[in-house]
Amino acid sequence: MLMSQARTANTFNGLVMVNKSEPLI
Repeated sequence: MLMSQARTANTFNGLVMVNKSEPLI
């Protein structure tokens, strides 16, 4: 359970980072 939550948070952070570095308009 803990690993699943950490994995989800990691993926979310990755998406946010990609979104900030490469904004899609």
